[in-house]
Amino acid sequence: MLIKEFLNNVCEQIKYKPIRNEIAEELENHINETKEDYIKNGIHEEDAEEKAIMQMGEPEKIGKKLNRIHKPQMNWQLLILTIILLEFGYLVSYVDGTDKWKINLITIILTMIPCILIYLLDYRKIKKYANIFYIVATIIAIHSVPNIVRKNHI
Repeated sequence: MLIKEFLNNVCEQIKYKPIRNEIAEELENHINETKEDYIKNGIHEEDAEEKAIMQMGEPEKIGKKLNRIHKPQMNWQLLILTIILLEFGYLVSYVDGTDKWKINLITIILTMIPCILIYLLDYRKIKKYANIFYIVATIIAIHSVPNIVRKNHI
């Protein structure tokens, strides 16, 4: 197995893309150092590279462990600010005195559920359905405009 192949297999397991290059670089340096040690001990270059990679272990296991270590942290400040803004909008509609506050509460709840699921979901798994999501969202938006115009008499 070549070094690049090994590094690709490791990095495929790491979901946080910005850290992949750093990890690949560090692992490559470690493999090259180990390879050089083997070469100094009289082992042929190809065999030394193979032994250095074998010494690292299984790339999938390494990648999964590195993925657990390098998960991005939740941006709590942004989450709290978003909740405050959502609640402010809800309170404004509640103070308005109309029945809009019930609809807004339902909308907030129905909006937060997909947001949480998207945060927890590995979006790469649904990437192949991106066009379908785009088409469905566009159709919903187009069908919503006449209802908004009718209700608000625009």
